Amino acid sequence: KAMDGLLNISDDFINSDNLNDLYLSKSAIISMYETISECEKQINAYYKSLKDMPRMSQQLIIAQKNVLNKLKLFLKDMECTKIISLNLIKTINNKIDEITSTILNIDSSNQV
Repeated sequence: KAMDGLLNISDDFINSDNLNDLYLSKSAIISMYETISECEKQINAYYKSLKDMPRMSQQLIIAQKNVLNKLKLFLKDMECTKIISLNLIKTINNKIDEITSTILNIDSSNQV
């Protein structure tokens, strides 16, 4: 919702520069999303290998459980970040469409 509000503030500054900035922001968010997805796969593999370790001494078992719990929380945060990223991309796409439409309307009214 915060990003929606921020993008609506930009209505005062509708021009091709803003459209370019939105495309750059969208590209950066897509790149972040892809990086998080790849990292998430690797952390899931690490989590699984830790979980599948054979029985160990009590101290190692406690340490293993602590690491597994931290990894679980981290993976949950990564999933939330991915969801937020997808929502931002959707919001930016909507704003790009809105600005493009406004620019086209302004251009067509100036030609009349």
